[in-house]
Amino acid sequence: MIRGTKTMASKTCTQAELGGKQRTDSLSVTDEWEILSGDGEDDLLLEDVVDYDTQARTLVDVAGRVSPIVIEHEAGIYAEIHRRPEDIADHSKSGASAEALAAGLWDGVYVDVEDGKRRDAVTYCSDSPQEVFDSLADHIEEVVAEKREAEAQEEEAHEVDWPGRIGRFEPVPHGKRTPHEVDYSVRYLHSYDILGTHYRTHTVQVRYYAEQQQYVVSDNQLFKEGLKRKSEVIEFLEEKLSEYSERVNRIENRVAENNDLPEYAKPEQYR
Repeated sequence: MIRGTKTMASKTCTQAELGGKQRTDSLSVTDEWEILSGDGEDDLLLEDVVDYDTQARTLVDVAGRVSPIVIEHEAGIYAEIHRRPEDIADHSKSGASAEALAAGLWDGVYVDVEDGKRRDAVTYCSDSPQEVFDSLADHIEEVVAEKREAEAQEEEAHEVDWPGRIGRFEPVPHGKRTPHEVDYSVRYLHSYDILGTHYRTHTVQVRYYAEQQQYVVSDNQLFKEGLKRKSEVIEFLEEKLSEYSERVNRIENRVAENNDLPEYAKPEQYR
């Protein structure tokens, strides 16, 4: 949950308009970002602006984050860029030197309010806050794009229905499936001998992996990944299951033509 500090922070931060960017003495940010604090007089920390789990403290947290600059992205992402204290080595139980612990260099962390998790910026131990921000901004741009893609995938998954039948394949009823997932199955005559008729079932599965934001279509012979939209999956299924249906028909035709099948065992096209 976001705390009510944004207005106060914006007032205390030294800012100026410069070429479409906000700027402090040490950092300029692009239009998608707003500087909430960073003038050194009434500095806020990230946890003053957005709630997240502060139990997992790092060595920098213990030693104290210096000169924090707190910024907000319009997509609901908060970040803090801060400098490592010069005396960070005094807090190290391993006895590492200040040089080894990158004393005085700049790091960054950010929190997405959707999940409330604190994450490290892509670049850390940098010479300037601007360097941290530039890499962070590129990374957040990718994060926001992924969020928008996930929202679009979710919307399409609920708006587009799986086909009721594709060739010989029909969807398998399953009440616990999400709109992203489906199984298609066909039961067909595979062979005939003295023991009677022998049937096989061929099932094709569609699964969705949220972390990778992709669909995977698979069976015992097929593994197709990288599909991003439900409509893409349906197009692929229509092509692949139509091919499988033709193969199933050929198998049944061969069995029917080479054997004197009882009426009940004949494929539909032979009855």
